[in-house]
Amino acid sequence: MNRPNSEINSRIGIPASSSSLPAWLPYAILLGAAIVLLINWERIPDRWVTHWGLRGEPDGWTSKSPLGVFMPIGLGIIICAFLDLLARNIASKKTTAEGFDLSPEAVSVMAAATANIVRLTSIAVAGLMAVMAVALPLYQPRSPGLVVGTAFAFIGVAMAAGLRGLSRAHRELKEKGLLKGAEGWNGFTYNNPRDPRLWVPKPLGYGHTINFGHRRAWPLFLLILSIPLMVVIVIIAFVALGNQ
Repeated sequence: MNRPNSEINSRIGIPASSSSLPAWLPYAILLGAAIVLLINWERIPDRWVTHWGLRGEPDGWTSKSPLGVFMPIGLGIIICAFLDLLARNIASKKTTAEGFDLSPEAVSVMAAATANIVRLTSIAVAGLMAVMAVALPLYQPRSPGLVVGTAFAFIGVAMAAGLRGLSRAHRELKEKGLLKGAEGWNGFTYNNPRDPRLWVPKPLGYGHTINFGHRRAWPLFLLILSIPLMVVIVIIAFVALGNQ
């Protein structure tokens, strides 16, 4: 009979990080925002800005209606529900991808830590949607700075906390000698010069990742990074030309 992640983690002396984050927390955040909106319904204006263009000028508005007021909360519920299903699926994994042969204990701990990142992301999304739902109609910011700043803050903190937990789980597994069969994997990236593959399946989760031990890994990684960088440069140039 398979043991729950928390029981296995406790038995080997590593806390189950995902179990410390209740699945209902993102929904509680969104519910709190909905209650604030209902209490302050009379303060909500008939129309408010919800989008700004590249030049920082308003180009999108929403009118006062149940759909217009609660749209961010509804969108947040949908995204959080998807992330919750993804976290549950990752946390329930019992085996790793082809080419990795981790012990059941190691799979359990790393699956819990990986699912924890998804749950933290869900909490960040809920926080962002809650701030947007409340701040846009009730405080009516004059620029997108609030939305952009909040997004970077929430997502940045969530990723930093999640990766810290993943790194801790990997380190403690390594100290206990439970990472045999996953040489080159540090819990987040893969670096194994003895593996001839450039792209390798992620040990847990979905998709593939780059083998940074491959001689063509860094040129490929820099090429991938250059694509969004070029997009940002083009947008900045477009805005600069438009302001002339």
